[in-house]
Order: sequence, then C-alpha cells, then structure tokens
Amino acid sequence: MENVLVWERFIRPKITFGVPLEEMVTGKKRGSVLRRLVKLYAEEKYFLAVNQMQTEFEVFVSFKEGATNVTVLRSGWQSYWLHQNRTRSDDEVLSQPEGSLIELKDKFDDFLIQSGWDTDKVNLKVPKEISIQEHLTL
Repeated sequence: MENVLVWERFIRPKITFGVPLEEMVTGKKRGSVLRRLVKLYAEEKYFLAVNQMQTEFEVFVSFKEGATNVTVLRSGWQSYWLHQNRTRSDDEVLSQPEGSLIELKDKFDDFLIQSGWDTDKVNLKVPKEISIQEHLTL
C-alpha cells in the first residue's frame, strides 16, 4: 500500500496539519474570528485557516475528533483550491475559506469520481496528537 500525505507539511501549497485551533488565528479580533471559524466548519471534521503571519501562502488545518482519511483528503482539496484561487483581502482568514467550502461541497464528489479515488482504499493518516472535541464552545 502506498503512503500518501503522511508528512505534516507540504510544499505547494504549504499545508500544516495538526495546528491547535487557538494558534490558527492571531490579532485583536481573535475571539470573534474563532467563533466564526467554529460556525463555518460546523459540518466538517476539521478547521482550516490561511496563515496571516506569512508572506507566502500557508494553510493551517486542525482536525476534530472523528476525522477520517477522507477528512484529510477534503482539507487537502480545499487547501489546493484556496491556493489556486487566492486573493489578498483583509478578511482572508475567513472569506476565502468560506468560498472554498462552497466549492468543496459542490465539486469534491466529482473530484473523487474523476480522479479515481476510492475512499474505501484511501490511506491518509489523521494526526492524533491534536484533536478537537466536537462540542467546542467559545
């Protein structure tokens, strides 16, 4: 079996998996941004944010309890979409992931079919060190 996506970091786009949720967002409006992030990703088994501290594009992903190998693949797809469709905006940490979630919901299943991914045979490991409980309150 081929191990794909076993590293915690990728080069292009740069994705860092297993980032604690509280480290994903910085700045004065951190609390309100975290609340919006929790609401935005309520239906997913992960959180994703664009790193605002880097000059190069970087995405942080944090997994919730119950995340699966398909969750890792979904977060990778969304990260790649963000990288290909990125723009510079003041609210990049949420506005772009919000738009990419819409694309993810519309196009991810087609991606699986077109690319030939068999989700029953996908072997992507979810980082176990950092896992966010489903009933998160902020």
